[in-house]
Amino acid sequence: MIWDEHSHGKISQMIQEVRQGFEINGYDVKHRLTLEFISMHHSSYIEHVELFAGKEGEDEAIMAHDLLVRWSETKEARQAVWHAGQVVHAFVSLPPERLSEFSAVMLFHATLCIWIYGTLQPSSSNPSQPTHSNDQVLQPVILDEEESLESQKWVSLGRGFPSIKAVSSQQEFCLGTTNSSSLLVPLDRPAETVRTTLQWLIRQFLEKDERLPQFVECIGRAMRALSQIRPSFSR
Repeated sequence: MIWDEHSHGKISQMIQEVRQGFEINGYDVKHRLTLEFISMHHSSYIEHVELFAGKEGEDEAIMAHDLLVRWSETKEARQAVWHAGQVVHAFVSLPPERLSEFSAVMLFHATLCIWIYGTLQPSSSNPSQPTHSNDQVLQPVILDEEESLESQKWVSLGRGFPSIKAVSSQQEFCLGTTNSSSLLVPLDRPAETVRTTLQWLIRQFLEKDERLPQFVECIGRAMRALSQIRPSFSR
């Protein structure tokens, strides 16, 4: 949720102080997951994404669309999407015994953030070699890895081509819905990004138990439904 400018600045400062404390004392992966989740929500409109996806009907979806289009063009949106990628990164890094229902919820919200940003981006005619308006080839920016110079440039200036890592075809829990021959899934393929995070959800929880918990199955069904949404208006 994005607050008024004064409150937003104070909360940003608080989050940054917590982050600096973790950097000094060392990150626990569960704490990092939670911090990235809070940071993502601080810069995004997740509740409006649910409206855009049709939760309250077409009229609400259209109203949410206009707000989200404006948001998607801002640095704030890129910050939110970066933190969403870091939520995915932290979730995948969690030991199976530390997974919880709330971990699944955090991954789902990160998926919503990544999905809406990708949905509102113009598709590249050749995603494997995206270009800028000056025909310069853009560098891929991997959102679910550690911060890099490329990711900093993308957040600050919008330079680069944001992607998340695909689930390897060698991993037995891959559902076969993502193009596994590619190491990266570009964000302007929103259905594929959702299917990718769904694969991570299933893979992680099946390493913990032989069967998915009922709540996680519900999250999985919601993610499958999200991957099948084809908005009639995107920009």
